[in-house]
Amino acid sequence: MTKTHWFEGSNVAEAIAKAESALKISRDRMEIEVIYKGSRGFLGFGRAPAVIKVKMIDQERDGIDDDERVLEALVLDLAREATEDRDGLVGVKDGTIVVIPPRGNGRYPTVAPCPQIKLRINGITHTKRTVVTDKDEIVCEVIAPEDQRLYEIEISKDGLCAYLTVYPPVRKVRRLRDAEPAAELELAVEEFEEPLPPLSVDEVLQALREKGVVYGVDEEKVRTAVLKANGLRVAVAFGRPAVPSKDGYLDLVYERHTDTTAAKDEQKVDFRELNIFESVKAGEVVARIVEPVQGQPGMTVTGKEIGVKLPRAAHFRVGKGVRQVDDRLVATISGRPKVTGNLVEVLPLLLIEGDVDISTGNIRFSGDVLIKGNVTSGMTVSAEGMIKVLGIVEKARVTARDGVVCLDSVVNSRVQAGGETAELSKVLPMAKRILHDLEIVEDAICQINLRLQWRGKQPVAAGRIVEVLLERKLRDLPRMAKELLEVCEEKGLSLEETEVNMFKSITNMVLHPVSSVAVPGNHNVSELVNNLKDWISNAESRIKRKSEVYLRYALNSEVYATGSITVDGQGCFNTLLSSAERVTVKGTPGVFRGGQIIAANDVYVRELGSEVGALTRVNVTENRRVVCERVLGNVLIGIGRHSVRIDEPREGLVVWMDEERRIRMR
Repeated sequence: MTKTHWFEGSNVAEAIAKAESALKISRDRMEIEVIYKGSRGFLGFGRAPAVIKVKMIDQERDGIDDDERVLEALVLDLAREATEDRDGLVGVKDGTIVVIPPRGNGRYPTVAPCPQIKLRINGITHTKRTVVTDKDEIVCEVIAPEDQRLYEIEISKDGLCAYLTVYPPVRKVRRLRDAEPAAELELAVEEFEEPLPPLSVDEVLQALREKGVVYGVDEEKVRTAVLKANGLRVAVAFGRPAVPSKDGYLDLVYERHTDTTAAKDEQKVDFRELNIFESVKAGEVVARIVEPVQGQPGMTVTGKEIGVKLPRAAHFRVGKGVRQVDDRLVATISGRPKVTGNLVEVLPLLLIEGDVDISTGNIRFSGDVLIKGNVTSGMTVSAEGMIKVLGIVEKARVTARDGVVCLDSVVNSRVQAGGETAELSKVLPMAKRILHDLEIVEDAICQINLRLQWRGKQPVAAGRIVEVLLERKLRDLPRMAKELLEVCEEKGLSLEETEVNMFKSITNMVLHPVSSVAVPGNHNVSELVNNLKDWISNAESRIKRKSEVYLRYALNSEVYATGSITVDGQGCFNTLLSSAERVTVKGTPGVFRGGQIIAANDVYVRELGSEVGALTRVNVTENRRVVCERVLGNVLIGIGRHSVRIDEPREGLVVWMDEERRIRMR
């Protein structure tokens, strides 16, 4: 009898391969009978192997029937699977959640929803992972995406343009994603697009009208946008912008030419940049009156008219030295044209052919002054306009309201641009720093005694509090007060007696706090603070006129300006430059050595300080910079209340204060 062999595999092919390997014969020498093709079960369960029966050809038959043996093996396998522990599983098939319960002591499966799904189990909504069984009623509601807009219409803020955006005609659809059975299932959705009927041009035109777009619609652009439907914004309607009216104005003819009479090295001065000493001759046109022009109204895309205002005629007043002839303002004298607000005038020019000395006496003039010689020792030149000196200023005083130009040297002299108030540009920063400290003192007196009152203790004398603050925190305040008083008393600053007395009171309080502020309250300090605030406000209004100084060289001198100071030449030595604006020391070599620079704006110096000699100081306000191409050393640079000393040579130095109020250098 032929011997029969039984083989199993996940499928029939695998069972045959096992037979070939075990019997060591090829398939053509086997007689194969498929007993069971195998089963994959449902969702991975109920799986059974394929079973084949193999007889070898030419082999003697033994007459034994093994069918009963195969059946017994299958029953044993199924029994074994039915009695083993198995975890439950949960999966998704065609949008339905299928739960396979655990077997024996196996765990129950869990389900976790995602943001696009509302999961309800037995009528209860769950937002976190939860256990499920095959007996639960499980409902998954997929949240539909927002409806896709087919188009969008926008109107610009000025109403002069309407924009159309046409999106592709599709709709996004979501559904529950299928998932293989797992013990822990993360629910997820999948999105796909469904086509929609395309828009028509008429639909979009109607939508534009409903939006209020009725003027300047370009139908061809609308048609192109609808056909492309690419989601790009396209301008499809255009209004008519208004043409604004033009007010009348004065065309200042004199600004188009400059007096550049050559004298000494005058041709090296860039007068156009300095904007000084423009001049006209009698009979020349100073300005032309330009008539107003009426504008044209416009129209928005919504059909609303854009109005225009009525133009205004040129508003001006004719001052001294000027006459109106038809649409022109003509100079009646030779001098410097000047426009202040709406006042047009020509200031007369006083020409000094030689020196200002004993033979001429001191010069005080209501217009401009041009001095071709020197200003000699002990002399004073004062002008309501501008002063230009072609020679040397030595041991003299030059004061002008509108600006000063010195084309030679300034030695042991005082130069002021902006009148007597120019010196306030030095005093004002010092006063502001003192005010800052006094406000700290005022607040401290109030807070300390208030806390003592809460604790049932006697108040402390205000002078004692001031004394402690000066010793521990405000150590620079006495020095600053003394320096400010010295400037007011010794430098000849033009201040009234009441102003000087105020600074004396401040100095006396910080030098002798216990005796000068003996009472507990802060009334004396508050009074000084209020007076100083008023004085600072008044001083700032007095130096609003931005008058500039231009010079080549200064030695042992003081230069004050309510505008900027420009040194373009050899430089300055042991000199004070005090400006309410910017200070620039350039030229060749452009040196500032010894002395002090005080500026409310940035400072630029080509070469600053020296390896030996007097200390060179530079002070600017907070948020301003000091820029130097070269520093030789022995320099103290102050930014606001903070300073840094530089004793070593450096190239290309920039000093500033960062946001944390620390001085930085690079």
